[in-house]
Amino acid sequence: MNPYINADIYKTWNGEALINFKWNIYATIPQEYIDDHTQKQLLIALIILGFIHLSFEVHQMIYDFNKWIHDFWKIFEFESFGIYFAIIISVGKQIISFFVVLLIIIISFAHAFYISLLPRSNFSFEKRTINNDPNNPWNIVPSYNQVFENRTIDPNPFIIQPPNRNTTCL
Repeated sequence: MNPYINADIYKTWNGEALINFKWNIYATIPQEYIDDHTQKQLLIALIILGFIHLSFEVHQMIYDFNKWIHDFWKIFEFESFGIYFAIIISVGKQIISFFVVLLIIIISFAHAFYISLLPRSNFSFEKRTINNDPNNPWNIVPSYNQVFENRTIDPNPFIIQPPNRNTTCL
């Protein structure tokens, strides 16, 4: 037996989906090679098979309506959808620990930034406070100073935008 081929791939839905995918790529006929007459015949055959399937569903529904309506797995009755659903669940189980660690890292960074950007001094949104705190909202809001005719700048701001809860240092 070839050491590179694992026989367990044929036992899982993931392996079946992979084999079906490869089969569909290499064993199906591209649409440009099928003429219109053949396409119409295939469409009619598909419609007939669909009605046969519908008749089976109606028969099951008439036979035991309560069993038919409460059968949750009816949603996954079509084999291809069930296979993809199983693949999604399988991948989700394998990467859930990665997402938990990623969530912890993101929350840690968010908390660290929140703590580092908190103002270190007391301030009020109503009264202007000037100090050396780089996170004081009054120190980071836009302020406009008056420029005199002799090109000197007045050190006292002429217009100051009042800060609000959304004032940041960006």
